Amino acid sequence: GFDKNELFFVNPTSKTIKFSIENKNFELKANCSLMVETQNSIISIKSNCLFFRPTIFSYKNKYLDVHHS
Repeated sequence: GFDKNELFFVNPTSKTIKFSIENKNFELKANCSLMVETQNSIISIKSNCLFFRPTIFSYKNKYLDVHHS
């Protein structure tokens, strides 16, 4: 029931992480971060990195909820 969700990914490794969300492919370079916006409330993440978990920011009207990874 949120208006939008933002997924914040961090790559603390020295290698590029490849992952996909909603059939869109992404690459996260070493020691970088990336914010991905989505409208979906159920999200599937596929990655070459074990336990690759984003911090999730969910918005509803003027309220914000943060789901820690």
